[in-house]
Order: sequence, then C-alpha cells, then structure tokens
Amino acid sequence: MKVLKQVLGVDVSQKELEVSLGRLNEDLSIELYSHRFSRTKKQDSRPCINGLRRILLLNSPSVS
Repeated sequence: MKVLKQVLGVDVSQKELEVSLGRLNEDLSIELYSHRFSRTKKQDSRPCINGLRRILLLNSPSVS
C-alpha cells in the first residue's frame, strides 16, 4: 500500500519526550503511532533518542 503522507510530531519537556508518527495511506486509512519517554534529571537523553530511532525504524514504510 502506498503512503500518501507521513508526519512526525515531537513534544519535548523537562520531564518527558513524546513522539507521534502518522500516515495517510492511498486508501485514505490513517495509522497513528505514539510513545512517551520519561526522563529524570539523573538520566541523560540517550535512552529517549534511541527509543525514537526504534519507533521510526519499526514504523517506516518499506523502501522498494
């Protein structure tokens, strides 16, 4: 199925990172993926960035 449009939304705050990925397919169906990463001052941002990469790679359309 062909993807007509794909969007990414990122919301960053001091305590969390929220990522949403949306797709509009050629049959006009919509797919939404969202995940929230929590963070404390003791942690760095690497787990959040690695999680974001994992979401984008797992939910990206296959390249032909």
